[in-house]
Amino acid sequence: MALTDKNISWRATIDTSSFARGADDIKKNLDSVAKSEKKAAKGATEFQNSIEKVGKKSSVIGNLKKSWLAVTAVIGGVVMGVKKIISAVKEYVDLAQKQILAEKKLATILKERTNANSAQIKSILELTEAQQQLGVIGDEVQIAGAQQLATFVRETSTIETLIPAMNNLLAQQKGLNATQEDAVNIGNLVGKVLNGQYESLSRVGISFSEAQKEVLKYGTESERASMLAKIITENVGNMNAELAKTDAGKIQQAKNMLGDFKEEIGKFLMPLLSAFYTLLVKTIETIINTGKKLSESFKENMKESTAGFKKLSEEVKTAVKELGITEKSITFQSLL
Repeated sequence: MALTDKNISWRATIDTSSFARGADDIKKNLDSVAKSEKKAAKGATEFQNSIEKVGKKSSVIGNLKKSWLAVTAVIGGVVMGVKKIISAVKEYVDLAQKQILAEKKLATILKERTNANSAQIKSILELTEAQQQLGVIGDEVQIAGAQQLATFVRETSTIETLIPAMNNLLAQQKGLNATQEDAVNIGNLVGKVLNGQYESLSRVGISFSEAQKEVLKYGTESERASMLAKIITENVGNMNAELAKTDAGKIQQAKNMLGDFKEEIGKFLMPLLSAFYTLLVKTIETIINTGKKLSESFKENMKESTAGFKKLSEEVKTAVKELGITEKSITFQSLL
């Protein structure tokens, strides 16, 4: 039988199972890529959040630094202000303190040694003021000598008797430059003579007769004081008043008057300065406490920032791993 195209039939069967499996593999790969992208996106978001957190912490640290600098500036301003105030009033306050200290020493010793009352102490202080107006020895210098002499005597009248003579001897020995220390030395010398050490007078060039020595030796305290004052005056004269008559002496008197004026200003300023120091102490305490709080806050924020950087590092590693980044290439491991 002859073959024709009419009686020939074709049957073709196409096996699509392999295509289906391929499509499934592609779908799985695409799903894997999608998941990787989501993880990478999440890692990137966390990375960004960490950066923002660190930025905020850095901002806080920056603010703390600014606050601390402000506190430091306040402290510096306070210190400079205090220095200026102290510099302006130091001379006046120092003079007042010396005067007050000398008067306090005198009053304390007189009360202990002679049972002196306030009126007797005041009388001695008034005598030193009068002697200052008369001569060149300042009252604060005289008071220093008087308080030293007071350690040797039992009667306040002894001191009043001997102050003018001590001033004459001090003026003769030290001229216009007598200090409180010099007066203490003179007071010590005179006190020793009253107590029988007569050779002390000879050491400073003071001579006396045997009759005068007998009075110094056997007289009452009042008699010994009167005789000693006479002996000193006979040897050096009224040196204190005589020096005041010179031009240099007149200048010294003016300086003494100016010194008294400054002392009075200093006495006025001392309570104000005391109140100022009290306020200053409270202010410094407040500044120190504020500084401590700032320091503690700074440390705490540094700890949090360090923790933030650590977490950031871990999240960066996670993001890099999810993205499949290696040292040599950039691939999506899920597609390999």
